[in-house]
Amino acid sequence: MRARIMADLDALAMTAQRTGFGESGKLKLGVRLPPIGDPLRLLLNGWRQAYPEVVLSVYEMSDQELHSAIEKRILDVAFFLGESASRKISTESLYREQLLAALHAEHRLCGREIVTWKDLCGETILVQDWPESHATRELYSNFIGIGATFSPHAAGKQSVLALVAASFGITLAVKSQTQSQFPGVVFRPIHEPNAWLEVKLAWAAEAEDAVVGRFVACLRDGACLHASRSAG
Repeated sequence: MRARIMADLDALAMTAQRTGFGESGKLKLGVRLPPIGDPLRLLLNGWRQAYPEVVLSVYEMSDQELHSAIEKRILDVAFFLGESASRKISTESLYREQLLAALHAEHRLCGREIVTWKDLCGETILVQDWPESHATRELYSNFIGIGATFSPHAAGKQSVLALVAASFGITLAVKSQTQSQFPGVVFRPIHEPNAWLEVKLAWAAEAEDAVVGRFVACLRDGACLHASRSAG
């Protein structure tokens, strides 16, 4: 009996030590876009292989919800697109995602190899949009400029692409999203110098959780390795 109690105490002490070092525990991750495709898939896989004892939970939210959840420590970390104006949030740039136009398979622009912002100006642009968050509409408007007609939908990206396939309009997509099959949708590169989005990892500026620190370091190092391999 005594030996069993000592073994249990040793196991408890080891668990506490690993938790303190950030090698086990829980991590709540917020995302704006589903983590589909590379390089995000590779980064998350690298984390999983390095720290299999950390339980990861993913929450898909709007931009405003992500910011609020990080500030209130409801989420531990999140993937952002673009900038964060809050001093309560720290960010680390991971990589850039190329933007493409998502078109109905019989759209007039499908006959082109590339498109420009001017080509998209007169189109109906489908956007993910919520009453409390219009960040996507504002972002697309900055790209396309005056003349675009926006059709807002409080829905996930897959639902928006389903509407594209049904010829309700067009939308923009990042390159990783094109790695999944969307019947009836054709993607075309946008030939513009600003046709990209920066993906950032965000966490509370005052966070001292060891698991958060390890996650940030692991993904930062993984992103650097991916960039060097891509450049080579």
